[in-house]
Amino acid sequence: MAKIENPALKDFVASIGNELVLAQVIILRGRTEVPPHTPALPMNRTLPSPQPNGFPSPPPVSCPADNQRFALRGPLPRRERRGSGDDGFRASPREINRGILSPDRSEGDGVTGYELRHIDDAAVADDSLRVVNLNDIRILAQSTASGEFRPLKSAPTLQRGWRLVVADDAGLEAALSRLYPGAVADWHMARSANPPVTNYREYANRQSGMFRVTAKLSDAQAVRVIESTCNAKFCLKRRLWTVAGFSPDPVAGKSLIPCLEPCAVLMEAARRAFRAEQPENPAMKLAAEAEAG
Repeated sequence: MAKIENPALKDFVASIGNELVLAQVIILRGRTEVPPHTPALPMNRTLPSPQPNGFPSPPPVSCPADNQRFALRGPLPRRERRGSGDDGFRASPREINRGILSPDRSEGDGVTGYELRHIDDAAVADDSLRVVNLNDIRILAQSTASGEFRPLKSAPTLQRGWRLVVADDAGLEAALSRLYPGAVADWHMARSANPPVTNYREYANRQSGMFRVTAKLSDAQAVRVIESTCNAKFCLKRRLWTVAGFSPDPVAGKSLIPCLEPCAVLMEAARRAFRAEQPENPAMKLAAEAEAG
C-alpha cells in the first residue's frame, strides 16, 4: 500500500468505511484485482473549444504560496491543473450525491483497493459495465453522454456505464482528481475550525478586467444569479459562501463536495446579468438601424 502523504487524502480515506458516495460517484473499498481494461472508450463527445460553451477564461484567482487549501490539493493530472466543522461534512456514505466512489469490503481486512462507478450503476452487474483506466476517466469526465462539454465537473451530468478499479490510495487520489478536481482538499478544509470561505462580495470586489462589473450587482441581483447558477440541477457542490440576505446551501440536496468561493461559471453569469440590465447604448442602436436600413 502506498504511504499517504497528503493529510487531506488520509482524512478522506479514513471516512470512507466500506463505501462512500461523492457527488455522482460511489467508492467501494476492497477491490484489489484490477480487471482487464476494456479498450476504445466511446468517443461520443464534442471537443471543447478554447472558450467552451461561450464562457471566457476564468477570473484571476489569488493563490498565496502558503495557502493550505491549494497545497493540500497536490499535483493534479497533466492538462488539468486548476485551481477541500460543519456536521454536514460528516454525513452518512449515501449522502454524497450522484457520482459514486465506493469500497466493497469491510474496513480492516487488509484489502486496500477501491472500485469507483456511477451511483446509478451501484446495482449493475460488473460484466455489464465498461472497465476504464485513469486516462479514460479524464476523457469521460469532460463530456456528457450526449457529447456536450462539461465546464463544471460537479454538474450532475457524469456519464454512466463504467467501472474503475484502483489498487491503492494513490490510485484513488488520482481518480478523484480527474472526476472532481480539488474535491478532497476542499472537503478536508471545510471540516476545519475556520474553513477558508470567500463570500461573493469579497470575491467580486477583487476582480479586474471584464469581471470587475460583477461587484456592481446589488445583493438582490447577486442572489438571483446564485439561485439560477448554483441550483442542484447544474452543480452538486454544497455552497458555503454567501451574499447578504442569502444563506449557504443546506446539507440536503447537494453533495459532500463543498464550494468555498464563487467559480468562473458563476462570475461569468454575474457579468452577463449586469450587462443585460444596462440601458442600451443609443449610438449602437442607431448604427444597427442604419445597417439594417
